[in-house]
Amino acid sequence: MSPDALQVARENAATLGLGRRVDLRLGDAYAPVAPHERFDLIVSNPPYVAAAEAPALAREVRDFEPHGALVSGDGLDLLRRLIAGAPAILKSGGWLALEIGATQAEPVRGGLLAAGLRDVGILRDLAGRDRIALARRPAAEARVRPERRLEGAPCLDGPGGVRPRGDTTGKDCHGFE
Repeated sequence: MSPDALQVARENAATLGLGRRVDLRLGDAYAPVAPHERFDLIVSNPPYVAAAEAPALAREVRDFEPHGALVSGDGLDLLRRLIAGAPAILKSGGWLALEIGATQAEPVRGGLLAAGLRDVGILRDLAGRDRIALARRPAAEARVRPERRLEGAPCLDGPGGVRPRGDTTGKDCHGFE
């Protein structure tokens, strides 16, 4: 929620040549997202340090980063909100990537699964500590009844293949009735 941090992110995106492929917005969690918008990927480095743990942070971290960029209540406050809102914002098959604290993998994994996200994984940083939580919104299951299929219609429950002309098998793209 820092305009200065957002400006640095914009400069970094420009330096990396990402241009319009990255959409950076200022706001609290999903507040800047319009109700109709859906995303392929959401990446967040939220504050995940518990207020009680802040005084014990390494000096180079504590004195370099703004307090609000590091500390959030019990450390899971914003993570919980991001996880809870992700299924409504992600496109079918879209991914959520969150930076997490080294001791937060299990509660975050549980929250991701409880939110209906799948393919949950935890990546470690170079020091071997749990650092990134990844999860995917399941692909939507679209079913087309055989009597409603059109010749040459796209496969709605597959990876974008097209049904061959004259297909009258009554089966979907994977051979299921």
